[in-house]
Amino acid sequence: MNLPNSTEPNGITISAMKDLLRYLYTGSDKHITDPLNCLYILCVAEFYLNASDSHSLMIHCSYIVQNSITVETCLDLFQLVFRLRVAKFEEILIQFILMHYKEVAEKLPLLPLHIFQHIQVAFNLKLLSKYGSF
Repeated sequence: MNLPNSTEPNGITISAMKDLLRYLYTGSDKHITDPLNCLYILCVAEFYLNASDSHSLMIHCSYIVQNSITVETCLDLFQLVFRLRVAKFEEILIQFILMHYKEVAEKLPLLPLHIFQHIQVAFNLKLLSKYGSF
């Protein structure tokens, strides 16, 4: 999974903005299938849509993102979620990473240090809650 450039204008990629505009003009969300675009849309929808218009879009995008979480994609998705501050998916992805820690552990040192530390803190808290303090 290739993460988009972090310097995208207005916090959204051109591709995601096209998907959002198409939704605004047609009312259909069937063309929105890319989980990365969905994360960007989830991040900026509150600025472009009112709550009643965005409810079905938010459900659709959430469904697409949740179904794209795999051992292979979870760290890339987490980096983007962390950068965009999509809190709902940050917690979902942390739980997924912790459940599959053995499979993703070797890739963790490749992450930016602040993201690696965030995941490690979550892992340490899980250990503390399971086994108690030392």
